[in-house]
Amino acid sequence: MSLNFYSHEIHNVLHTVLGLFFVAISSVYIYVIVRKTPAPLNGYKFHFLYLNGCYQVALFFINLFGPYDVSIEEDGLVKLEFHGLVQYLPQKLLYVEGFVASFAILSIMSALLVSFLFRYCQVCHPKSRYSTVPAFRKAVDAFDSSSEAAIHFAISDHFMVFIGIVASYVISVIILSLTFIARVWWTLHVTTAQASKRTREMQRMLTITLIVCAAIPIIFGAIPIFLAIYAVIRRFEGSTMLFRFIFISFTAQGILNSISAMLLVKPYRTALFSWLRIKKSPQTIIVICLSVLAILFIVISTLYMYVVLRKTPQSLNAYKFHFLYLNGCYQVPVIFVSLLGPIEVTIKDDGTIKLEFYGVVQYLPQAWMHIEGTFSSFSIFSILSAVFLSFLFRYCQVCHPKSLYSTTPLIQKGVEAALATVIPVPLTVLFGIALSIDSQEEQAALSFTVSDYLMAFIVLISFLILAVSVLCWTFIGRIWWTARTKNGNVSKRTRQMQLMLTITLIVSGTIPFIFGIIPIFLAIYAVVLRVEGTFVMFRLLFISFTFQGILNCISTVLLVKPYRDVLFSWLRIKKSQQTVTVVRSV
Repeated sequence: MSLNFYSHEIHNVLHTVLGLFFVAISSVYIYVIVRKTPAPLNGYKFHFLYLNGCYQVALFFINLFGPYDVSIEEDGLVKLEFHGLVQYLPQKLLYVEGFVASFAILSIMSALLVSFLFRYCQVCHPKSRYSTVPAFRKAVDAFDSSSEAAIHFAISDHFMVFIGIVASYVISVIILSLTFIARVWWTLHVTTAQASKRTREMQRMLTITLIVCAAIPIIFGAIPIFLAIYAVIRRFEGSTMLFRFIFISFTAQGILNSISAMLLVKPYRTALFSWLRIKKSPQTIIVICLSVLAILFIVISTLYMYVVLRKTPQSLNAYKFHFLYLNGCYQVPVIFVSLLGPIEVTIKDDGTIKLEFYGVVQYLPQAWMHIEGTFSSFSIFSILSAVFLSFLFRYCQVCHPKSLYSTTPLIQKGVEAALATVIPVPLTVLFGIALSIDSQEEQAALSFTVSDYLMAFIVLISFLILAVSVLCWTFIGRIWWTARTKNGNVSKRTRQMQLMLTITLIVSGTIPFIFGIIPIFLAIYAVVLRVEGTFVMFRLLFISFTFQGILNCISTVLLVKPYRDVLFSWLRIKKSQQTVTVVRSV
């Protein structure tokens, strides 16, 4: 696999830095929970500390005490290669580290299940024994908590059974958690209608915090781990680097969990803001965050465009348009939404949705609101076209190399121009019409209702996204199968290039799906059901959109070898191999 740029030395440096950063963040997090938790939230203190403790134990062993690499040898054996302090200690400590780290990682799922169960009983069954008897609750929590040194092992039937058990456990926890949170949300919607505003805000705050704390380990932990295990079982090349990315992702989710809990829970957020001397001005904070991310994106995007335009080799010239097109789709909305006019989305008591514009656009003529909306929506819809075009081009290049689309540049340009306009232009026009119905303009603001036309447009865009997703996955399945069956006799360099392009395509398509499509539909769902706190979801949505533009540039530069070589030459990073140490096989 041509992704060996992520060497052992680079991985160790990044892993250790993230581990130390997590220790600092986690120390602040623990202090805030222990010392700043108000009396009404004392019942949740254990759950916050339990989840954070699971991360602490696992990250201590995986990051600092004994990080390890996972690789597959030619005879099919899986090799766990340990580094750090553990390689200088007795051999039995390898198993101690593996046992304790595995226990802590699996305990994360227990922590999530206990948190959802506690929240469910508190809201839906407040008079149950679990909710009213602390001793009974603690009993339930305790029951649920469930030179080179190397270990070689084969993928046996017992190992496969264990993987099946863990997979079933994770799926069961996810299903139960979703059931609990649905019941919690419905109960709060029914029973808190007459409650005070402060009570509703606290209940919503706790529910959202719980959802976010559960989504982080599922997205950044469970899904990548199962993908890596699948790669090991199928003996894919590059499993070592996949696991390195998983360790980085696992460390990042510990940091994200601490930061998100402190920012979402108001008492903790208030304490944090008082230390940082940040005044309570949500618009100011969101504008600062978007501006910083936008400036970072512009810098990275400028370097990205230079690398693609000037350093693309002849063999990859055909992909240059797709790299630049997708990046351009991010640039336009980021410039408008982040710098020219950030938008605040709120829902009034009568169901009217209000778009409030901040930044430069509020000092410009009223027509600039519509210009910003038109260009931003056109660019966002164009991301759908860019992703589909990339998958279509790759599919034709691999599966139908002699087709007219693959061999005739004029037809390629025609198809690209057609799809670049056929999808985003009608969607932009329909979206503008749907918003203009029953809309009312104010100074730097636009108010409208969720009309039948807007609902029809949402259904249309949903079907379109679903169709594009199904087609893209079909394309990638055909590409992978064709590459495995027809590229058996090609050179290693050709196989590496084909694998590099396919992985880059998958990553470039996955980033907008995770950080764009899923948050957008959650926000639309909140708008349609008039969920309180929608403005917070849209703030996070705008930040997520800017962040995915940064991720797209970085991932493409790191995954495509010519671009990566240029970046490493600028940073003066040498391609060092893993250090040689004495092997102690078990």
